Amino acid sequence: MPEEWPELLPLRPRRRHLPRAKPTAPPSDQRSGLTVTEWEPTWRIVKKTTPPKRPPRLSEFMKLIAELGGYNNRPSEPPPGPETIWRGLRRMLDFAIAWQAFEKAQPKDVYK
Repeated sequence: MPEEWPELLPLRPRRRHLPRAKPTAPPSDQRSGLTVTEWEPTWRIVKKTTPPKRPPRLSEFMKLIAELGGYNNRPSEPPPGPETIWRGLRRMLDFAIAWQAFEKAQPKDVYK
C-alpha cells in the first residue's frame, strides 16, 4: 500500500461498531468518526452535492454507507444489515483511495 494512505488503515477496527449503529436512531452530536478523505468523496458520490463543512452525524452517514451497499431505503424495507453496511464500507474505502490518487494527479497525468 502506498505511503499516502496511512489514514485509511484505521477503518478496519472501526468497522466493528459501525454496523451496530442504527441509521434510524435519533440524531445525536456524535460525528461519523471518519476522516475527511473517507466521508467527503462518499458524500459527493452518493448525494451529488458539495459536502458540508462539518462531518455528518453518524446516523446520517450510515444511510449513505447503506446506499453504497445496495440498500434502497424503501418504507417497506427493514433496516440495512451488516452485510449491506460492510459492502458500503468497502466501496467507501475504494472511493477514498481513488480520491486521494486523483487529488494528487497533475494535469499532465490526466488523459484528455
